Amino acid sequence: MTALGADVAALRASWQTVRGGWAAAVDDARQLIVRRRVLVQTKAGQQLVLCTRLRLIGDTQTDVSRAWYESASAADFQQTAQAHFTAVDAAMQGWNVARALGSMLMLLTRTLAAAIILIGELVRLRGTPPSQLLPLLLENPALWLGAALWLVGEMARFILRWRLRALFARG
Repeated sequence: MTALGADVAALRASWQTVRGGWAAAVDDARQLIVRRRVLVQTKAGQQLVLCTRLRLIGDTQTDVSRAWYESASAADFQQTAQAHFTAVDAAMQGWNVARALGSMLMLLTRTLAAAIILIGELVRLRGTPPSQLLPLLLENPALWLGAALWLVGEMARFILRWRLRALFARG
């Protein structure tokens, strides 16, 4: 599967997640980056009964309310725990969604840059004598704008990777 296909598949899979789709997935990814953890809480009625912390370092901690655990029926406990851990799995998809959105944004930037270059050059080259082609190409602002947009996209990707690595190294 191509990278674009994998990104689209990740986004499609997270569209209808338990925790609320793309908005929740992006929020989970933001929590993971900023706070270095994602918190998933499940309530039974008004009482918080299960709480899982997913940390950036890979550590996972789940707290269970003792009062609820001792008083809940086995079927109720199993159903609530299943729903909770399904939500935990969906919360971890936030990282995949953020990565896929970033990758698709880079692809869009590259495609836009290539389209600007191509359209600008085709418009300028139409009807130009062959002896004037090279000077015309070098003084074309569309060529330079497209190349600059391409470089900005690559620099943004480099800076984002550098920043995330720095954040993760501290975590």
